Amino acid sequence: GAPLLGSIRRNPNKRRTSRPNQTMQQILHRPTTTFLLCLNIYLAYRYWNSRTPPSSLAKVYSKIVLDYDLWRSFTGATAHFEPLHLGFNMMSLYSLGMELEEGYGSINFLFYNISLIALTTAVMMALIWLRIRYTSDTSLTETSSVGYSGVLFAWMVVASLERHRTCPVPFIQGLCFDTYSLFGGRLKVSAGPIVQLGVAQFIMPRVSFTGHLAGIICGFFLHWNLLPLGLFCPQVLIPACFLAHLKYVRKVIPINGSSFDTEEALNSAGGKQIEGEFSSYDSGTASNNNTFRSVRAQKQHRLLLLTKRSMIVVAGASFLFHSSNMFLSQAVALVFFALSVQSNALLLCHRQNSNQSIEDKGKITTEMSRGGILWRGSVITLVLTIVSDAMTVSAWLVTSVNVSSERRLLVGLWPALAILLFRILASIAGLCLSAGMLHDLVEVGGGVFVTIFGPVLRCGKDVADVLSRSSSLTASEGRGIALGDYADNTTHSS
Repeated sequence: GAPLLGSIRRNPNKRRTSRPNQTMQQILHRPTTTFLLCLNIYLAYRYWNSRTPPSSLAKVYSKIVLDYDLWRSFTGATAHFEPLHLGFNMMSLYSLGMELEEGYGSINFLFYNISLIALTTAVMMALIWLRIRYTSDTSLTETSSVGYSGVLFAWMVVASLERHRTCPVPFIQGLCFDTYSLFGGRLKVSAGPIVQLGVAQFIMPRVSFTGHLAGIICGFFLHWNLLPLGLFCPQVLIPACFLAHLKYVRKVIPINGSSFDTEEALNSAGGKQIEGEFSSYDSGTASNNNTFRSVRAQKQHRLLLLTKRSMIVVAGASFLFHSSNMFLSQAVALVFFALSVQSNALLLCHRQNSNQSIEDKGKITTEMSRGGILWRGSVITLVLTIVSDAMTVSAWLVTSVNVSSERRLLVGLWPALAILLFRILASIAGLCLSAGMLHDLVEVGGGVFVTIFGPVLRCGKDVADVLSRSSSLTASEGRGIALGDYADNTTHSS
């Protein structure tokens, strides 16, 4: 007869438990690695589908250093135009992300990846500059590279220094290198990454030796804790590098003249001028549009000053109650916004004192151009600050914990959260006003900046218009033409 067990039927109500897919679990538990994989693959498809030429996105020395196309640091790092290149880099990213993300934490791992894009580009440009200086080979100015491998080489160094022994060449199992500790274990070194760089250059001669070497240098600095996250998080590093670029390369800052003197002059003379203009206001005269523009510009500047003072208050509160990286991110945002406000005050003075001469028009044009650069920097900085603060709020609410050993005054979760929310509101107000000023100056720019920040700029302009109208005198409300509104859709190259 049939076996006894064969006649036993399974319970149809019992749920079958399926074994979880280990690869899928790893991907879901490492969101930063998953995001970076999807981003690079999507961009590769997008560039292939639109037939984008590599030269329009690549990291080129002449474009970044001489033409100030700083955005190429990020477009070049995330661009891949060959399937083999994309495949090798994505396999390396997956392997390194699976190994390192859990140890660093997903948010910190994301921040370090973004910062490493900027750092590896800066080191690469410095190495090319040194080669040009000591070889006098001007053709090196056209040195270009694309791909995420510079950042990946930095993570390869970190991963190899975490191991006792590294075998950098997969098909030569006996070729391994030990990791040595120096200064009581504070510094670790290994020849494995250097050998891997040489092997990669031998197998694929077209790869960027300078870009990979820059990644190795940054990787050693990262593992030696010379790049603390508090100073090198993207919301601090990127604005700080941009400020240094504006000061030492473009030399557009500092702004000549005291901002306090300029603002005091506006505050003292502005009110009298406004009263005089309104007393002679006649809707039938041709000069009334200029009168309205001057009144609106001065009222808008007072709103900018109020926002700047609010940001000063929240920066002081962050210094007392938040961690160092949160304070530094607010500090660089404040510096950018304050410089932009100072430039706007100087522009108003030039316009008020202008006698329509060629020299005066040149001063106004120059100040408008500088204002466009500073307001764009303010937009980028405030977006980074708002995003990082929003992530912090989410983490605090989820964990119900606010832990930081760097705070100078200890407060509970809810007071610290209230301060952070007020800081976000001040940053949003500054962002909206910055977007409005870019439109008023007709200095929105174009290209990558508008592609990434376009929705922010449009929404910010609408909010800025509402704030400007609500802060204006009742007598000035009407159908006047605001400065720059006639050319809101006009774009200049940034």
